[in-house]
Amino acid sequence: MPYTPRSHGFWDYTTPGTGGLERFGRDDYRWLLDDMAGAGMNSLALVVRWLTTGYASRLPFNDQLRDRCTPIAEGNDVLRGTITDGMERGIAVWLSASVNIFRADRVKAKPFSSSADIWGQKMPFEVGRYGTDQEEVCENASAMCRELVHEFPAMAGFVVEVECCGYELPHRIPLYNAWAETERRKPFAALGHPLNAREPDISDWRDFTTDNRAVLMQRLEATMRREGFAGRLAVFCETGRQPYLISQDVNLERFHARCPAWEAVSYDYSYNKMRNRLGMMELAIEEPKRAGMTVHYLPRGVMTYAHPETWPFPVSLAKHWRMDLEDIERFRPDGVWWFGADCSDTGAHVQPERLRGAGFADGAACRRALLKEIRDWQGQT
Repeated sequence: MPYTPRSHGFWDYTTPGTGGLERFGRDDYRWLLDDMAGAGMNSLALVVRWLTTGYASRLPFNDQLRDRCTPIAEGNDVLRGTITDGMERGIAVWLSASVNIFRADRVKAKPFSSSADIWGQKMPFEVGRYGTDQEEVCENASAMCRELVHEFPAMAGFVVEVECCGYELPHRIPLYNAWAETERRKPFAALGHPLNAREPDISDWRDFTTDNRAVLMQRLEATMRREGFAGRLAVFCETGRQPYLISQDVNLERFHARCPAWEAVSYDYSYNKMRNRLGMMELAIEEPKRAGMTVHYLPRGVMTYAHPETWPFPVSLAKHWRMDLEDIERFRPDGVWWFGADCSDTGAHVQPERLRGAGFADGAACRRALLKEIRDWQGQT
């Protein structure tokens, strides 16, 4: 019998600039859910806050691009109805949000990076990335979690992303040194020196940023539980990759000890199955499991994002899907969300012209081809 993850479905974005589901209405979601139910899937994850906002929000720091996002233009009933429609089909709908990225002119905190360009897609404002030890950022994150519980009380689970929160930042150096003194670790000035190509010396910094992440997740968990949320919680455990190096932002064992209720969401950093494939899958799936965490893996779905390699891929999308199916069978993640379910616009994750160049009329045709690959794989395994 082929391996079947306990949770299996799609992961996609309602946020403008991604090219995913930002222009989906209620009927579009019903067609997607029907396709999923027909393929035996039982889970859908919708990212409603990434570099932009993909739900109707009253919070002053959340951008509201009404002309580029159906849930903002038509109201959150689109998403609330999709959660209900999913339950009727046996599909649990999770939501997800990045909580340390905001429109830069709407927060007082200083971003450590900002840009109006999202992987080649121009935005009408500067998007800032912020450290998770800035109090305003943590307050905003808590406010967003409260709002999402109120707006979507029936969501089955919630995934938090804190993108780039492991970076070295000037204000973090004294914070690290105070932590290092308490933990009896190396001072900041001693990290990585002398340099060693075989063994990068970053374990102390990783533990410091892991503890920082855990403090924020504990705060968000307490906030959401107080507001009545009883669903599951998960956090991105970000991977990295260079030609001779694969890495994980989080000390998984340390995080799990501090946040035992939280599950892990992981992925292949560059979505390039042609390099470091075995090591990348071990890091993305095997290591969180070894640490005692439930792990959800995000393989490529209806997605044409290509980094650092250029388009077109050295293999077809169908070949890429089969390679991921092989890895899912081998490493057996608890959950699988195929990254990308359709293409309702041109964006950072998927472009219609690339899909057509790959032989698919549109995002729905690509999705159905993927579902056929999955069914064929299950039938032959």
